Amino acid sequence: THIEQTLNPWTGIIRSAYVLAGEPVVVETVAHATAAACAARIESSLLRAGRLAVHFRFPYSYKLNSRNKPPLAWDHPDKHRTTVANRGPDFAELRRELDASRYFARVKWTGAAETGGPGRRRAGLRLRIRP
Repeated sequence: THIEQTLNPWTGIIRSAYVLAGEPVVVETVAHATAAACAARIESSLLRAGRLAVHFRFPYSYKLNSRNKPPLAWDHPDKHRTTVANRGPDFAELRRELDASRYFARVKWTGAAETGGPGRRRAGLRLRIRP
């Protein structure tokens, strides 16, 4: 509830604020100007209490039969796979396989965190990061 979102056009930072389970949550997200990278910062007592976590999910691809901005295709879990290829105290390297393509995505965080997840689901692995 109480959802508020703003974009700073000078920095590119998107600030999202809302109330979840009666507690305020603030998320700041920014994309790198030239690299395929993004960052997010989350502030909430829910995160510190272990009642809020970060999840990563990947779609199969885009629905290419749509023009302009095609939506993501979340409905082909059998056509792609995400696994944890490498893990350290402050990162996880994810291996993505879809059709004949293979690539890696690296997720980093600051501070101690527990990584895990419910395993492979409809759209592949879900990586959960919880402080």
